[in-house]
Amino acid sequence: MGYVGAPARGHSAIWFCNSLVPTVENIVALESFHAPGDREKVARTNLDNALAKQKALGKDVLRVFLHSYKYYAEPPYDRLTQTLEIYKRDDYYFEDYPGDYVRQAPEQFKESFERFKRTIRYHRRNSEFVTFSQYRNEYREIQGVWIDLPEIDGLCRFLERSLDAYSTATLSLSPAEAFGVLIRVLRTWHETGHLPTKAFVRTVIGPLAPIPEQRADVTAKTSEILKTLAPVDRELDLTIAVPQSTVIAGSTVGPGQLLRGLVKIYFGIRASPRVEKVVLAGADLPEIAKEPYFLEKGFTRKGLFPDDFTGKNICAMSRVQSWSWKPAVRL
Repeated sequence: MGYVGAPARGHSAIWFCNSLVPTVENIVALESFHAPGDREKVARTNLDNALAKQKALGKDVLRVFLHSYKYYAEPPYDRLTQTLEIYKRDDYYFEDYPGDYVRQAPEQFKESFERFKRTIRYHRRNSEFVTFSQYRNEYREIQGVWIDLPEIDGLCRFLERSLDAYSTATLSLSPAEAFGVLIRVLRTWHETGHLPTKAFVRTVIGPLAPIPEQRADVTAKTSEILKTLAPVDRELDLTIAVPQSTVIAGSTVGPGQLLRGLVKIYFGIRASPRVEKVVLAGADLPEIAKEPYFLEKGFTRKGLFPDDFTGKNICAMSRVQSWSWKPAVRL
C-alpha cells in the first residue's frame, strides 16, 4: 500500500526510499466499505470490476489489499477514533488460540475467516495471487551493486544534462545514489591521486530535513570542494542520506549544486585540463520533484484525520525524498 500514487513514468515498479513500489494504476480492497449487507458479494464484485477495468487497459496485474477490521467489524469506521475503538473491541490475537486458531475462534471471527476463504477461492478460478515477496523477486536487487569507470562516465554525462534518476537495461541509480558514488570516487582521487576502477553504490536516500529555498550560485576552488569530501563521505556512511547542505569555503550550498560541481570536477580529471574553479549552481531537487505527487503541500481528506492535522511535514519530507526515486529494473 505504501506510496500509492508515486509517479511511475511508465515503469511497472519504482524504488522510493529504498522500498519497491508496484505502480499498478488500480488498487482494490477485499472488504466492503458499505456494510452491513452481503459482504462476500461486495468483495467479489469489487475485485471483478477492478480486473475488468485492468483488462480493458490491456493489463493483467492488480494490487489487492485488505483492512481486516473492515471485513468483520460493524460500521461506521471512517474516523480514526472509531477505528481505534474497533481495534480495542474486536481485536483478535492468534497466540490466544494455540493450534487451529480458525476452529477455536469466536463465531464472529470464524465466520469472517470462512467468508474470506470463499472469496479467495472464487477469484482463484480465473486469477493467480502473487505475494509481494514473489513480485519483488522479479526485479534486480539494489544491495551490493558495483559500477566501473565507463558506467560512471555514462552516469556523469547523464547528470550533466539533468539531475534525475539514471537507468539502463541492467542498472538504476537514484540521484541520491549518484551523489554517494561521486563523493566516494572524487574523495579517493583527492587522497590517492588515482580514480578507483570501480565504485560501490550505497543505497542512499534523500536528505533527512527539507532543503531550504534555492540559494545563490557559488564559485569555489576545486581544492576547497575536494577538502570537504571526506567528512561528507563519512556522514553518508553514518546517515545513509544526502546532506541537506554543505559548507564550502564559508559558503553554504545545496546537494544539487554540489552534485553538479562534482560532475564538472570528474570530467576535468577524466579529460583534462583539470578544473581550477567550479560554479555550484542549479536546482537542489531532481526533475521528478516537479510531478504533482511531490508538489502536495498538505493532506486534503477531511474527516479521516484530526481537524488540526495538515500533513504538511510529511509532504515536505516526501518532496526531498524525490532524491531517492528511481525506476525498478526487471531481471
